[in-house]
Amino acid sequence: MERYETTIKQDYEREHAAMIRQAAPESMVLLEHDGTLPVKFMKKIALYGAGVRHPVKGGAGSGDVNVRHFLNVEEACEQAGLTVLTRKWLDRYDRVYRKRQAAFRTEKQAALKKAPHDLGVMLRLMPTPQDYDIPLDYPEEADLTVYVLTRNSGEANDRQNVAGDVQLTAEEVRDIITLSAQSRRFVLVLNVGGFVDLTPIQGYVHTILLASQLGMATGTALVDVLLGKSYPSGKLTMTWAPLENYPVKHFGEQDNTDYTEGINVGYRYFAAHPEEAAYQFGYGRSYTDFEINARVTDVAPAGITVEATVKNIGIYPGKEVIQAYVTKPETEYKMAAEDLVGFMKTPELAPGEVTIVTLFLPIERLAMYDSARAAKVLVNGPYVLAVGNSAAANPVARIYLDRMVVLEQLHPLSSAHQATVTDQTFEYDMRHDDIRLPKYYLRAEDFTTRTVEPPVAPEELPAAPQSFWEDVVVGNHTLDDFIAGLSADQLCQLAVGNYDDSPAGSGFVGNAATTVAGAAGQTTRQLRGSGVPSLVMADGPAGLRLSTVYTIDNKGNAQAVSPSFGGDHRHHSASRGKKYYQWTTALPIGTAVAQTWNPAIARQYGDIVGDEMTRLGVHLWLAPALNIQRSPLDGRNFEYYSEDPLLSGLIAAGITAGVQDHPGCGVTLKHFVANNQETNRMYSSSNMSERTLREIYLRGFEVAVKAGKPAAVMTAYNLVNGQHAAASSSLVTTVLRAEWGFDGMVMTDWFSTASDGQPHRYPAANAAACVAAGTNLIMPGTPNDYDSIAGALAGGTLTLARLQENARMILGTLLRLQVR
Repeated sequence: MERYETTIKQDYEREHAAMIRQAAPESMVLLEHDGTLPVKFMKKIALYGAGVRHPVKGGAGSGDVNVRHFLNVEEACEQAGLTVLTRKWLDRYDRVYRKRQAAFRTEKQAALKKAPHDLGVMLRLMPTPQDYDIPLDYPEEADLTVYVLTRNSGEANDRQNVAGDVQLTAEEVRDIITLSAQSRRFVLVLNVGGFVDLTPIQGYVHTILLASQLGMATGTALVDVLLGKSYPSGKLTMTWAPLENYPVKHFGEQDNTDYTEGINVGYRYFAAHPEEAAYQFGYGRSYTDFEINARVTDVAPAGITVEATVKNIGIYPGKEVIQAYVTKPETEYKMAAEDLVGFMKTPELAPGEVTIVTLFLPIERLAMYDSARAAKVLVNGPYVLAVGNSAAANPVARIYLDRMVVLEQLHPLSSAHQATVTDQTFEYDMRHDDIRLPKYYLRAEDFTTRTVEPPVAPEELPAAPQSFWEDVVVGNHTLDDFIAGLSADQLCQLAVGNYDDSPAGSGFVGNAATTVAGAAGQTTRQLRGSGVPSLVMADGPAGLRLSTVYTIDNKGNAQAVSPSFGGDHRHHSASRGKKYYQWTTALPIGTAVAQTWNPAIARQYGDIVGDEMTRLGVHLWLAPALNIQRSPLDGRNFEYYSEDPLLSGLIAAGITAGVQDHPGCGVTLKHFVANNQETNRMYSSSNMSERTLREIYLRGFEVAVKAGKPAAVMTAYNLVNGQHAAASSSLVTTVLRAEWGFDGMVMTDWFSTASDGQPHRYPAANAAACVAAGTNLIMPGTPNDYDSIAGALAGGTLTLARLQENARMILGTLLRLQVR
């Protein structure tokens, strides 16, 4: 661990910022293109829109990162040598912006006085300014006119289908249409973390670039792309469609949100109704054009091999993403329109260059979950395989299976998880009638069935003399030897995160660790007498969110001088004493990382985080977040990767590998599972069929766990079919451990077990029930959590064997991460 005593920018900061700037264009999605871009010999530029001087680098809440100043769009243009012609307009807009900002601060302070502990109020974001009319004064000498539209969203608040959020404001529509008509070259840039309904400007704007929110590189990477120093090669990871066209009909209910759309999430519906979508899943244009010719080269019980020849037939270099989809046979089961089963991004192709991409599609990606059999099965009939560069792919083969195959015999989820929700069915053209496609055949007799054994209750270890942690570290004692010597009180303490009984305790998220200022939390320090160290954890999905300035008190504890979370100033020390500085790097938001469709880029971003974890003393990163983007209204969609679980899981596995390539660093997959709204998130139940739960919402975690082997998993705040996710043995023990083989630590999200004192249909989770279900660590830890666990042990509803197993997972993680 390093402590920096200077504000001088460090070499690692420069290196990491440069890495992001180079990779960020792979996240940008060119939605509309008429040849305007790139403008390589540009000298003068006209800039308009809130995002010019006030760009959003990433969303709010735990996903935010405290950074040094990063260049906004105007500054990046000037750094590139461009003359900005519209400072007068930008200055006038700044006055509008500051006036609205001042009014918003007053409104927020008043709200905080009424609800000082309400995270939704604390993290409430300023609405987009409206009711202004600033003369555009368009400069005719401009080589390019750019309007940067921006939106922000964040934790604890869902988005709204209103002007200034999902919808455009009247002022934005007016100015964008006017500028597009007046300008020789016009580009609309979207500095947004999710869907914005562009219907009012359709047909008026012919070049639209989804720049997304790219962390430190938000301004610089955009200018690189405008100038042609780099190029966009991203693809959408969520269908963009007007909200009324989405199959999701229930969202944001206080108590129960019913997922009646079933498996028909996003493109699984829109692929059969493309006219209802503005931009399809997987879609994204380029400065150049590509020709794709794909064919199946092998079909076997292990999987399908596809070979795609890709040629750059345009005049600029570029990269393409080859995507494979399958339409499953519809027997007695209703299927989605199609499912993504594989993808690969090409290397950069020069004009005229050709490459061959080979995709291997494991056969289990064609499976469905049969609730009646509690099994993953391949149904009999023809599967249609399509390959292309978006969800609108071209069929290339029909694959026949003679009869049903059970690939995995699993276990039905407990009765508490059996939803009463009936999945809505949709009629699709299943693309099975094209008899001209090449045909391939599989025989059921060539497959084998994997049977998952049910989880076994842990056995109590016989009492043993107390030993010291160092003996385990050096190999003189086994981990079980050490655990057998722990008292019941020590086992209860170990199950609860570090907390302080004092009124100014360290439990608040964002300043809850003793060695790293602004870290989110750490494991207990109550076992220091036995030599057990404490594991330090930090948020969030776009990089390490820490306090940038801190001091060291007379006990050797780090005390934050600057806030780290949501502007919170509680528990911060005075600025006396020697100051230390810890600057971290803001990555692109999760959605932008996934829009690369490139797990190798995700791994590079993970490498940045792992390096900074090592430097700053963080052991466990509370990321990545890979909940499904079920609806555009989810306030935390920007943190998440996609509406598709396979893409989500593989991107999460990539970033996991990048972090865990660094010895002593681990990741925490979150939020397990079905955390798809912020409204009443700790007390709302996500209700769905078991098939929907397994095929859509659990699937991404399954891919990431098996491919990435993360150190930890964090459970979600919400309930699933009436039971808290953290207190579900079906989810935590049966699915996660028995079925998927996860052997790391499971923790709750922060304050999952703390009641807000208000009446709710469902109460807060109970700490003892969570531990009994197999959740190992209650975070950030409170005295009430300890009392709950100790009381349950004394009352016989929680066994010593379970607490010992709990200790095995927590202490095993300390060993794995080499915590000292």
